[in-house]
Parts: sequence; structure tokens; C-alpha cells
Amino acid sequence: MGRALKSITRAVKKVVSGVGKVVSGVVSAVSSPFGASIDTPDYDIGQDQQEAIQGVLVNKDSGIANIPVIYGTREVGGIRVFVSTNGTDNKYLYVALVLAEGQIDSYSKLYIDDNEVPLSSYSHGTVATPSSGRYSNRLQVQFFDGRDSQSASSVLTAAPGWTSNHKLSGLAYLAFRFEWKKIESQADADNNPYSGGIPRIRARVRGKRILDLTGITPATYNTAYGSDTVTYSNNPVNVLVDYLRNTRYGKGLSNDVFDWPVSSQRRNCVTRP
Repeated sequence: MGRALKSITRAVKKVVSGVGKVVSGVVSAVSSPFGASIDTPDYDIGQDQQEAIQGVLVNKDSGIANIPVIYGTREVGGIRVFVSTNGTDNKYLYVALVLAEGQIDSYSKLYIDDNEVPLSSYSHGTVATPSSGRYSNRLQVQFFDGRDSQSASSVLTAAPGWTSNHKLSGLAYLAFRFEWKKIESQADADNNPYSGGIPRIRARVRGKRILDLTGITPATYNTAYGSDTVTYSNNPVNVLVDYLRNTRYGKGLSNDVFDWPVSSQRRNCVTRP
């Protein structure tokens, strides 16, 4: 392996990297009024690079898709691992949308069908509602940052098939309840924010919380991965070290593989050959 991590940080230019974590979940069928089928693109190996870049904004239905790791800040779509309806005439549509490996730092924006939806909160576990606009009184959102200790969504437990055991531990995801109101006039139709089918969703995410190498004492550093004091960082060296040490989705290298330099002027680390 190369002497200096600096020489290989070019490999960390992708903000979202696919990983092989499997989500256990079943995407159930939905019925009217949210029951229109959607055309989910299949992004195969050999696709055009531009399609690959745009693909991170697409919503997909899957119970076995790879879950990305998000480093830095970007907008992403997600993987629908649960869809269900409830209420009179199926007026409520429930969706669980997995975005990334956790624990991410935070969320800052939400878009539905390409419309930005201002919300009352973006905090972990808080049930948020639109603070203004056409989605007011028609939407509930609950953000989860992907901590291993997170509880089940209080929004989704009202849906058939979702229980207190469905926590999606370690996954950053969004829980939605969309409400369809009966259209009885042209004004109702004009004010209806939903076009039918499952709404398209994307969110702005500040990515995974990781170890900041500039904030440690390298000469005495020997903490096992998972016990680190972590924070948000888009430093490419911090990102690379996180991937190399991560035992869940990364290389899983132990600390004795690394030389942690003692110089206060040199905070990047190198690995032993």
C-alpha cells in the first residue's frame, strides 16, 4: 500500500459510494388514489457516466439494493423499502425511503416532485410538517440520521405492516405520510400538490460523521474503529481513512496498520507497506 494517503486521495472524489448492505424489507402494492404504477429505471453495468451521475437522484423500489455511503454534502434520492396505504379510501400513503449508511450529520432540504418543501424541523426523530405552501396539512415527515440506537418511526407505525421492531438501525432514512384529499371542485384540483402515483423525493444531506484526523493526537492514537469521537468532515484524507478502517462497509484495517505521525505540522497519516 502507498506511503502517503495523500497520493491516493484522488480515489475519494465520489461523494456517494455503493456498498453491499442489504435492506430487509418488502415493497407492498398500493392502490388508488396513490396507486398509479411508476416506471423505475434499472441502472445496469455499462451505463453512460452521465446517467450514473443522475441515478443517485432517482427513487427505486428494492429490498436488496446496495446502500450508498455519503461523504460531504449532496442531494440524493433513495430506495423505497416500504410502501403502504391506510385510512378511508386509502387517503394516506406511507413510504420509508432509505438514503445512506449512517450515522450522517444532518438534513437541510427536502424536495417532492422537484418542489422544495419548507419544513418545521429537520432533526432526527422529529415529526415535521410543511411550514408553508401547497403541502401544508397534507404531509408528515420524520428524519432519521442512521444511528444504531434509533427507534421505529412513529409516523410509519400507523401503517399496516410496520411495527415497533422496524427500526432500520444504522440506516439514514425518511418516513413519510402523504395525505390525499378528495377533489370535489376545480379549486381542490388546482391546490392538489400530488400528481398521482408515488411522489418523487430527494433530500440534501450532510454526510457521514467520521473521525477528524486534525483533532487527534497521532502519537497516542490507538482507538478501535467505532469508538471514535466523530464529526462531519469532507476532508478527503479523513474520508479515505474512514473507508480504510470501517468494519461495516470498508476495508476494516486495524490501527496497527497505520503510522500515526507525531508532528504537529503533519496531520495526515500513512500506512505501512
